[in-house]
Amino acid sequence: MKLGKNISRLHHVDEGHGRQKLSSGNNKRIAIPEFMGRVAPVLDACTRLLIIDSESRRLVVECSCMNDRLELFSNFGVQVVICGALSTFLSDFLEEKKIHLLYGISGDIEEVLQAYRQGYLHRDHFCMPGFLDTPH
Repeated sequence: MKLGKNISRLHHVDEGHGRQKLSSGNNKRIAIPEFMGRVAPVLDACTRLLIIDSESRRLVVECSCMNDRLELFSNFGVQVVICGALSTFLSDFLEEKKIHLLYGISGDIEEVLQAYRQGYLHRDHFCMPGFLDTPH
């Protein structure tokens, strides 16, 4: 698989470095924009994407432009994107690719993942300021 030239690094996250392993009860590959251990506020401007597969393996992908993000969503078979805010362009792209989008989300990545896996991501605790109802 050839990725865009602006993708600077791709690596597996070592579970021994403070990352909790998730249960494999969910079969969907999830992408979350990450900034300092939290959901990045704007998907379009993020420089790091965390991709979690159905076996709880994690990849951290550092990318610098929109084209790289679009390519990653397609090439990695992402089925769910959990994010804060995003542009209409990116929302339309995800809809066209039939990628489920949960936006207006904020919080610590581990807490957000747990809430998604256990079905309580809709709680106000995960609502990004300015969004009335989550997840969308």
